[in-house]
Amino acid sequence: MSDIAEIELSIEAAKDLVSRKEQALRLANNRDFKKLVLDGYVKDEAVRLTGLSADPNMKNHQDDIFDAIKGISLFRQYMQNIVTIGKVAENELLEQEQVLEEIRTHENEGVMLQ
Repeated sequence: MSDIAEIELSIEAAKDLVSRKEQALRLANNRDFKKLVLDGYVKDEAVRLTGLSADPNMKNHQDDIFDAIKGISLFRQYMQNIVTIGKVAENELLEQEQVLEEIRTHENEGVMLQ
């Protein structure tokens, strides 16, 4: 595979990651998603479960409670990772596009000299 083809594949992959980041940010700014998921699940449900974990009457359900808290944490981390990876991909995308332009310019100059 040529350098240009590899860079073009890298650019497409970066664009996909940037798109996912933008989707995650749009979701986070959506009023319904924010109310139901970010506030209702990630925040309020985590607080409720944490309170239950301290209740001595729930001792037999501790594993289930901690699994639920862990699930919330993993979901939150997943969403944050999408944004973080998308930001990194955005920076790499700019660099890859510049490299691709430089390679194409050098190739065109080489063709002109021949």
